[in-house]
Amino acid sequence: MQYRILAATNFIFYMQFKQFLRQSLIWRGLYFFTVFALNLVLSRLLQAEVSGWLYFIINIFSFIIVLGGFNIDSGITYFSASSVMPKKALAIFALLWAFVSTCLLIPFLYLFFKFFFVTPQIALGALVFFGVNFIFGALLVLFYVPMFYVDNNVALPNIILFATNTLYIFFILFLTPKNPTLSVVFSSYCYLVCSQGIIIMVLYFFKNGNYLGVSLLSIPQIKQLLQYASIAFGGNIVLFLVYRIDYWFVERYCSPASLGNYIQASKLGQLLLVIPQVLAAAVFPQTASMVNTDQISRDILIIFRLMIQFFAFAFLLLLLIGKWLLPFIFGSTFNNIYAPVLLLMPGILCLSMLVILLSFFSGKQRSKYNFNGAMLALAVILLGDFFLIPTYGIYAAAIVSTIAYFANFVYAIYQFKKMTNCIVSDLYDFRKSDWLWLLSLIQKQ
Repeated sequence: MQYRILAATNFIFYMQFKQFLRQSLIWRGLYFFTVFALNLVLSRLLQAEVSGWLYFIINIFSFIIVLGGFNIDSGITYFSASSVMPKKALAIFALLWAFVSTCLLIPFLYLFFKFFFVTPQIALGALVFFGVNFIFGALLVLFYVPMFYVDNNVALPNIILFATNTLYIFFILFLTPKNPTLSVVFSSYCYLVCSQGIIIMVLYFFKNGNYLGVSLLSIPQIKQLLQYASIAFGGNIVLFLVYRIDYWFVERYCSPASLGNYIQASKLGQLLLVIPQVLAAAVFPQTASMVNTDQISRDILIIFRLMIQFFAFAFLLLLLIGKWLLPFIFGSTFNNIYAPVLLLMPGILCLSMLVILLSFFSGKQRSKYNFNGAMLALAVILLGDFFLIPTYGIYAAAIVSTIAYFANFVYAIYQFKKMTNCIVSDLYDFRKSDWLWLLSLIQKQ
């Protein structure tokens, strides 16, 4: 009798997972479509050199967000999904953390831009002011979107992100001067991110009813939350450096145009991470709450096989037509993007599978695997970039990143095998049933 109850419970959880996965693919996919469209618009308007500066500044903000966020989002998601702590108290804590950490980061922003980064196109005060707007809004998005996901509400936050991005694209194309300056684009983009965070936060509070009389998290609960977040915090910093530290080497040793070409090649590779990131966002809250994750482990292998086939097709397509297609899409100044994209593709495949494994490990409280693998990859990147980029430029950056991502993936799949007893050779055991599984996922049950 108990076995039947457990089997029925696992089946219900699994069906909820598939439904959540389907909704994530639809709504998150729409949002990322606007992210790509916005990137395309900004690249064509600003061209390689100026867009390279814009994305480099945003990259700095993103690192500061990793520091200020302290991985609180994973703790909030875990304790909310597992019902260990009250959701309303967690929501209030998230808002307080975002506000306080942003305020504390203002002196850091000022000192950093004053002594370590100078761009004549944007004044120091503007960099700090708009940076604060960007960081606060991004932290709110980082905290509250997963809380919607815990409630199995994928649509609402992504509709907000989709709609605001669409409005911003319209603003840039039709309501700004024909050739907007970096300052105009930078300030308006920071306002966009800030407004997205505030809208999503307000909607979450509104959706969850009356907060009057809601108790805050107790001191022991806060300690427990911070302890959980701190376990993966170091790993998140290392992972960010693995994904982005090559930007700093390229900026140091290459021309601004090469920086713009390389960042765009990297962003194009990140576009291929859209679906894996959607899947990872679905995997974490489900593995944190499910009784039995054996079925999800098998589904992860199916997803990996589908990814390998997709990337093989995309690589061949880019190999054949990418040399003229990419400059045609992004503009003539992106004439050095073709080779770095091809060199990054195998690494992006490894990264696509890796982000799902990292989410799985986090949901199973095995964040140490994320940290260990990231340290391995970071060591490869630091050594390779330091010795090779000064001589071989952006091509060396792409090759080194691919080798590092591959090393990280090999370590992660080894740990996944130990946890789930999966058969690694199944990764390339392509089956027709995988595509039938995908079709059943897309179709309504």
